[in-house]
Amino acid sequence: MLNGLNIMQLIKVGFVIDARWIGGLNYYRNLLFAISYIPDRKIEPVILLGQKTSDKILSGLPDFQVIRTSILDRYSLAWFLNKILWKLLGRNILLNRLLIKNDVQVLSHTLPDKSKRIKTIGWIPDFQHVHLPSMFSNLELNVRDKQFTKIAKFCDSVIVSSQDAYKDFSHFAPHYIKKVRVLNFVCAPSTIDLPSLETLKAKYGFNRPYFYLPNQFWKHKNHSLMIDAINDLKNEWPDVLVLASGSEQDYRDLCYFSNLVSQVNEYGISSNFVSLGIVPYSDVVSLMINSMAVINPSLFEGWSSTVEEAKSLGVALILSDINVHREQADGKASFFPPSSASCLAKKLREFKSDKKITEVHLSSKYTLENNNQRLKNYGCAYQDIILELIYNPCHLYQAK
Repeated sequence: MLNGLNIMQLIKVGFVIDARWIGGLNYYRNLLFAISYIPDRKIEPVILLGQKTSDKILSGLPDFQVIRTSILDRYSLAWFLNKILWKLLGRNILLNRLLIKNDVQVLSHTLPDKSKRIKTIGWIPDFQHVHLPSMFSNLELNVRDKQFTKIAKFCDSVIVSSQDAYKDFSHFAPHYIKKVRVLNFVCAPSTIDLPSLETLKAKYGFNRPYFYLPNQFWKHKNHSLMIDAINDLKNEWPDVLVLASGSEQDYRDLCYFSNLVSQVNEYGISSNFVSLGIVPYSDVVSLMINSMAVINPSLFEGWSSTVEEAKSLGVALILSDINVHREQADGKASFFPPSSASCLAKKLREFKSDKKITEVHLSSKYTLENNNQRLKNYGCAYQDIILELIYNPCHLYQAK
């Protein structure tokens, strides 16, 4: 798109990383790796962290510049002052000064800022609150509407993760659709020094083949349907096993996990559906690789990291039949209606024989051999968004 430009100096792009958000941390890690794969790279990431943020967050990341500042330490004096100035003036004055001092031209995946010297790229992961308003309080619905509207109106460019989200944006804020660029993120799970299957068995106390459901225990993730499906199967397949991992707390429904436990106990399937809680990422990757299939029964996704990881690892997928899953899996998965436990049970049943599992793995379009190319394409697509913003911004305000 911008091949004719003679770009001599690398464009510095800032990323503010919050260690408290595990999903966001993984997202940034994968994007930074993708950028590092770009041949003849034109952009230079700058990682922005709080002074008190642990060095562990940088473990295994590409060797990009890191800037630490107390402005990003929650409840520090600098943090409070920056927040107050932002509320009063609509500008992150202290943070912007730091960015300008370090020649950062773009702040990516951020809220809008009225600064004329720092370009901002907003990120809207999904429009779940529009499709599933019952999952949110009235306050949350209002906050998300206002925040997304501000991103649409005031950010210089906006990233969404899927064509489905692009369509949602076109209905949500049609006047700003020309700012939007679709960036399908790609996950790059490391396969170095992974625990063996025997190590996993000893650590988590299982001893037979399993399906893996690595979703947080949030109510839109639809674990209840998974439990119903196991209940449908238990008589004909008493050893069926689904291992689930992820945070067992949902701030929107504090009883969600305990209700799932009650459902499991009521059905008498505590040996068939097992929650491992939050597990190390290396264990997640190994659990995926050694599973019969990875399952995502979610009611809604923006662009599923679970699906991306499984694709990158060449692992078979069993997915709820929602628009994003269809778009993301490109037909290379088994699908079931997200309201039908019997259909999900049928899909599990199809994976019972080792022959079937082997065939699905070998037929997967997404293997480790082409993962580097997928990462490179992802990084180049992101770089194009940056180059357009800096060198050809008029395209963001003209009909596509």
